Amino acid sequence: MKGLTPVLNVIRNCAAFDQLDEAAIEQLAPLFSRKNLTNKAFLPIRRGQNEPYLYLVKSGVLDFNRVDSDESQQVIINIPEYGLAGGFLLYAVHNSGASLSANGEVEVLQILWSDLLGFFNAYPVGLSHFNEVLQQVFYQAQASVFLLLKFQISDPRLFKKIVHGVQWRKLQNGEVLFEQGDNSEEIFLVLTGRLKTRSLSITGMSSSSTVYAGGVVGEVSMLTREPRSATVLAIRDTVVGCFSREGFELVVQHHPHAALYLARLLGKRFNEKHTLDSLSEQHETFLLVSPRYDFEINQFATELTGFMQEWGATTCITSSDIEKALGISDISLLADDRLLSSRCTKWLEVQEKRYKHVILVTDNTWTDWNERALHHSDHLLVISDSSKPNRVNEREEKIHRAGRLAKHLTKTLILIHPTESGDIVGTEQWLAERNFDDWWHVRQGNLKDMQRIARLLTGNANALVLGGGGARGYAHIGVMRALEEQGIPIDKIAGTSIGAIIGSGFCMGYDSSSIAGLCKKHVRKLFDYTLPILSLVKGRVVNRELNRTFGDQRIEDLLIPFFCISTNLTRAEQVVHDRGSLKEALRASMSLPAMIPPVCRNGDLLVDGGLLNNLPIDQMRKMTGRVNIIAVDISPKLDLTNNNDFPPDVSGFKLLLSRLNPFQKSIKTPSLVNVLERSMTIAAVNYSVLLQEKNMADLYLELPVETVATLDYDKVDEISDLGYAASSSKIKAWANRLV
Repeated sequence: MKGLTPVLNVIRNCAAFDQLDEAAIEQLAPLFSRKNLTNKAFLPIRRGQNEPYLYLVKSGVLDFNRVDSDESQQVIINIPEYGLAGGFLLYAVHNSGASLSANGEVEVLQILWSDLLGFFNAYPVGLSHFNEVLQQVFYQAQASVFLLLKFQISDPRLFKKIVHGVQWRKLQNGEVLFEQGDNSEEIFLVLTGRLKTRSLSITGMSSSSTVYAGGVVGEVSMLTREPRSATVLAIRDTVVGCFSREGFELVVQHHPHAALYLARLLGKRFNEKHTLDSLSEQHETFLLVSPRYDFEINQFATELTGFMQEWGATTCITSSDIEKALGISDISLLADDRLLSSRCTKWLEVQEKRYKHVILVTDNTWTDWNERALHHSDHLLVISDSSKPNRVNEREEKIHRAGRLAKHLTKTLILIHPTESGDIVGTEQWLAERNFDDWWHVRQGNLKDMQRIARLLTGNANALVLGGGGARGYAHIGVMRALEEQGIPIDKIAGTSIGAIIGSGFCMGYDSSSIAGLCKKHVRKLFDYTLPILSLVKGRVVNRELNRTFGDQRIEDLLIPFFCISTNLTRAEQVVHDRGSLKEALRASMSLPAMIPPVCRNGDLLVDGGLLNNLPIDQMRKMTGRVNIIAVDISPKLDLTNNNDFPPDVSGFKLLLSRLNPFQKSIKTPSLVNVLERSMTIAAVNYSVLLQEKNMADLYLELPVETVATLDYDKVDEISDLGYAASSSKIKAWANRLV
């Protein structure tokens, strides 16, 4: 043991072994061997489990270098006496080359990783602290790489001065870093993970952006000394380096161009905050999980990956892929080894940069990989066979518990239906005990259904929004015919009033020709006039025809996702119908006040959605995010123009006589119904103009229907042809741009 005294002293002075008692240190010392290096000599380091040695500096200084493609080297950090180095540092430089070299005469102690792991199996008490110190070294290397790449600063001496003032914060998925309005001036470097910024202006407008690994947050408050302008939360398990104002001012003092970088970043933030087209293309990670242990999720994942490839490079990752990439035999090792866990996170982040879409697949048994994958995803896809029991089991409770912690996580239910099944039913029971943002249906083996899912997931879906406007809504049928001719699939539909009726027919599987036939059979018969105390029509015929057309169909059972809009007259607010009875939702959406009786629900009166939102583009964007929205507006900005001048005190009898008497010039005025409808929807028309100005629709079709009366319900073909003629060339040109 006497010959090991120098080795013992080095181990005692190494922070990583602080928690080992003297007996453990004496057992560890013989596992080290000594190695002398001349100036500029290199030490071998490799990634993964093939990495041979961990190095402990006995005397002198090691340089960890980034190697560029031209073989030039830049020093990232210095590893001082009693510091640790090895292949684990390579993950700090991503895909770049790196080296470990002697800065002058250096003596190191080296230990095989296999021997070190064997030692900690015998003395586990010090493993957690060892991993923590090793991770601190790794974070320092990451932060130094950040300064090099973002600020073009390679200054190990300066970094050594400021690094001790840097705090490394670990944020769990969903944890808030700081709130809008907070008073703090630190700047944060995102080492691993992902953050989301959310801000709310004094006018009530909200904006958000994503900050990826290698990004910066908090620079606005640091530069302006104002309260935080946004709330920032983690949407991955994230590690940030927190630099104080004093630390960053020291950087600027030695390297003034760092301030220029922050000024540019501030300008970019300002532009992002004020741009209207904020739905930029982004990479996204999906997690496939099934509540059932016996579901063939790997087969579904392989098929989905193939369909998503059409919309960008897509990869599918399982736990076995992680084991192979990290060179480990058991995925559960990630739970106990913090450094290995960091390597896993970095490897996943590299895949997210390499591929546009990443699909993570859970194990059939509940494993540590499943937990990690839940915290490393943007979109949770819960997939199950619709014919199996729909009760929430223990496995699914674990899924939703994690989902509740990660509030940003989009949660979608995908129900697989047997090919031989008829109508889709029973979705209500699946949704009753669960909290999903959306739900989609796939008929097993159906190519079109899988293509639709792929478009929805990749932001390439086509959403159709149909406005209200009485019989003018038949023009929507012509638009649908033009879409069919161009082969443009429709993946979601929303509508108000007549737009809801036309759109729901498509969601039930009818094409434009069939919808025209249904309108001729049912819609033209809706009016049974009565004593106008509550409304002009009884509503009995409306209810009868809706029941004949839609029966017991529920919205959540529609193959094509659908919602419609009504207005709560009692509470003066918009109502979105995306679940429940389809005919009842349509009845509310089309109930023009004074024309059709309102719908009474839980004591509230529901009427035509056109009063508040006649063309729900904004609601479609809010509910679906990145989709191609095709909006069809049949509420002209200029209407009721063909009038004679008439006095303000007009007699109804005089108007009637002028129209009955062939020898008297008829006084042209709008009808009572037309005035009522225009008056009640004019606010919604103006709102549609505002949405159009904001470019919320990707294709906005304003159809020339001014000459069509809102009660011309017997002119199905004529109005449909008008819609087709007005939209066909525009749809064709738009379709060509999509290719």
